[in-house]
Amino acid sequence: MSHSPVKIWFNKSGLSNYAVIESIKASAQAGEEFYFIGSHSRGDFALRAICDKFVVEPDGLKGDEYVEWCLQFAIENGVQVFFPDRGVEGITAARERFAAAGVHLMVPTDSATLDIIDHKGRQYDFIGPEAANIPDYRIVSNLAEFDRACAELKERHSRICFKPAVSIFGAGFRYITEDGSAVSRLMNGNNIAVSMEEARFILGQEDSFRDLMVMEYLPGPEYSVDCLAVKGKVVQGVCRVKVADRVQELPDKPEALAAAARLAERFGFDGIFNAQFRNKDGVLYLLEVNARMSGGLYVTFHSGLSLPYWAVRLAVGSADAQDVPAPKTGVRVGQMHRSVTLPD
Repeated sequence: MSHSPVKIWFNKSGLSNYAVIESIKASAQAGEEFYFIGSHSRGDFALRAICDKFVVEPDGLKGDEYVEWCLQFAIENGVQVFFPDRGVEGITAARERFAAAGVHLMVPTDSATLDIIDHKGRQYDFIGPEAANIPDYRIVSNLAEFDRACAELKERHSRICFKPAVSIFGAGFRYITEDGSAVSRLMNGNNIAVSMEEARFILGQEDSFRDLMVMEYLPGPEYSVDCLAVKGKVVQGVCRVKVADRVQELPDKPEALAAAARLAERFGFDGIFNAQFRNKDGVLYLLEVNARMSGGLYVTFHSGLSLPYWAVRLAVGSADAQDVPAPKTGVRVGQMHRSVTLPD
């Protein structure tokens, strides 16, 4: 192993990368050194507390200008591994330029596939029923289409739900209910249930809206599978499931791992990705695939396996796929808030 530090950069992203960096540091073996660079539009972003170097990204850069800034920043700072979040599509489109500069992009697919994955309808169409169990769904963009989709789905399913076709972290998800009132839901903090009347009133405010996925509601537990793949083959994966408020378990769920492996092969993933499934009548249905590290990846570190650590080692050639150890299962994980002191 090289004794010179591997320089790893995380650009503007969420707070979950704090735990990612912690996990890489904790997994480091004798003789391994890592140097962490963080950047963000805010100078007081908490990630700076764990980085060896932290910079404020310049204002006003968009599209190709931001990609050029990232490339030059990576070159000037000797970055070897880059975990992009902001501007990931444009950065991925310039993958060859980053590679020519010696920078490994930690994005598991190309920009065209990212575009497919970004839209849940296109994602389902690309995957097809051969690779995954796909829920019954419709894509709508106006009230008339919404009404028609709801009528068709209600003929076959006891409950339906909807969410934006392009969104992250469950933003915009609602299920339709006729139980209770809007006032009771407001007072009780239930922000994911909505009546048909409320949904129609909101969606009817505009002649058209961005694509909305209307689908059958899957009532069973949700399994989130975080995987590390190499050339379309899953090396290791960790499955997690919510069992209580802010409590998750890491079960031995081979059917979920097998389902994720089929998706890795379908997309040809090379790196870390996430797949989410929900159980209905004993069958796992796909909710969505994410070609990135999930926001809940930090939970999987309690398996004893840091997928980002091994992804870095595979990228720089200091490990092979067979070196990646299997995770522990049967672990129960409690989640909590935390805070850090920011350096001057």
